[in-house]
Amino acid sequence: MMLADLRSSWKAFWARGGLLPSVLAGGVYFAFLAACVVIARSLTSTWSLTAANAMLVGSVLPLVVGAAVLVIFARSAGLAGALFRGQPLRGRRWMWGVVVVVAGFNVLHLLSVDYAAIGTDVLSVWVLTCVLVGFTEEVLCRGLIVDLLRRASYPEGAVAALSAGIFALLHAGNLVVGQAPLATGLQIVLAFGTGICFYLALRVTGNVIWPILLHTTFDLGVFLQASWPASSPVSAVADAGNISIIVVGIVAFFFIRGQAAGPASLPAASPRAVDSV
Repeated sequence: MMLADLRSSWKAFWARGGLLPSVLAGGVYFAFLAACVVIARSLTSTWSLTAANAMLVGSVLPLVVGAAVLVIFARSAGLAGALFRGQPLRGRRWMWGVVVVVAGFNVLHLLSVDYAAIGTDVLSVWVLTCVLVGFTEEVLCRGLIVDLLRRASYPEGAVAALSAGIFALLHAGNLVVGQAPLATGLQIVLAFGTGICFYLALRVTGNVIWPILLHTTFDLGVFLQASWPASSPVSAVADAGNISIIVVGIVAFFFIRGQAAGPASLPAASPRAVDSV
């Protein structure tokens, strides 16, 4: 088979969309990133590094490679054009309430951190890590996977649940780096709830940039508060954030309606969406 035929078949497979390409995209990315993390962290264990430099090598570097691979894949599969343009199916006003809840708890978490105890170098690396996590996971799950599911004309309820489910299962990879099974299981549940919320942010804002920002600030607030908590009047409220977001996300799922008709690569201005709620 000629190289041009291989490229055409490659693009045709992804252009059809559906569950199988979505699972493959998520699974292959997970396996690749997990391998990069294991290799990078095995190197850091043999070097004498500061905490900030260890994070740079063990977390930031694999995420940079993962982000590059995602961009290369999206371009090669003909999916890049759909990533940062307006959505074919816009959200309803009630979805803003979910976004406000998540953003509010993000702010509360960030206000409940003892920044003086962190150190500028470590804080900078944490910010960079969370930006990269937000970018890669949202481009994959709310960008590529949502697009692939819509190409197969899945109802938006299924798009939300499946993209959030794949997103949640990606967090099972934390077992590879030594996280306890119970903690990983709870994280998977939290990831599903937040995945629904991030999907709603995509719907109501119309662009994946906003779920990236919401995801970035969510991770940054949760991780920093867990490691460097501050004595703050808002800390008790912030501590209720995770369970609140899980509940809000799961309840909101039952109100998701609509269907993007046909491949999401069509011009966003085309009359191709049906939304009733």
